[in-house]
Amino acid sequence: MLFHRASRFVALTHNLMDALHLQELLPRYARFARRAQRHGGVGVALLQEDVAGAADAVACALGAGGQRFAVARDPEVKGLATVYDARRYKAVDVKAVPLPKLAELAPHEKFYIKDGVPEQKRALAVRLRGRGARPLFTLNLHLDAAGDNDHRALQLAAAVAALPPPPRSVLVAGGDTNCFALDRDRQKLDLKRMLRPLWKAGARDAHARNPADTHFFARTTEAGLGHRLARLAGAFGIDAPRRYDVLAATARAVVASGYLHTPESDHDGAWAALKY
Repeated sequence: MLFHRASRFVALTHNLMDALHLQELLPRYARFARRAQRHGGVGVALLQEDVAGAADAVACALGAGGQRFAVARDPEVKGLATVYDARRYKAVDVKAVPLPKLAELAPHEKFYIKDGVPEQKRALAVRLRGRGARPLFTLNLHLDAAGDNDHRALQLAAAVAALPPPPRSVLVAGGDTNCFALDRDRQKLDLKRMLRPLWKAGARDAHARNPADTHFFARTTEAGLGHRLARLAGAFGIDAPRRYDVLAATARAVVASGYLHTPESDHDGAWAALKY
């Protein structure tokens, strides 16, 4: 039986932090891909903050063992790239999905939002035809860092409503929700509410049973003033790590799930082994 006909695959989502430390990240991806072989191998990787073709380097690292990966992008979707196993799938449709935009930024948000103006966020939707495997429909998300969790929940709901998955496809949705609240219990409730549209679409939260923090302000090395202040606070032990990065899928079962520790980014990756 050909490898790409396996009924299991591993999905990963990861924010590259503008690929500022890409060379240190690449060996981690290569080791992750080798470990993923026990679950059928990496099928898709949803990447955020893809800068200057970084996702192509990630694709090469994931395929170091001979597996061939390709990258799906849309010129309208800044910073998002979906890497997929080209032996198992073929990208047949790539779309940009506009998300609700803030009317204005709060004064403090201008310290960490580039150019100090609201950004038109878009999700990246990719339909992957299976080569002897069930087709996939991937939804790659990076929700606003500005605004509140109600705004981000509207963005995720709009993404799900705009492009329902084609019949028989396995929906894999994931990315950086930026779901933040100082109160940890409030953040958990906000994230659960934010993911409700995916649940209604039949997609289960792959990490509902093993939630863990994935974003750490203290690890950022980005140059913005807000990022530098967060890093300074982290140096004094002040941080508010939370679970930002999520994966949800309509697969028959989540066989295993976990996290890819990447101190070279302010985000750890979230992965799940899916059976379809």
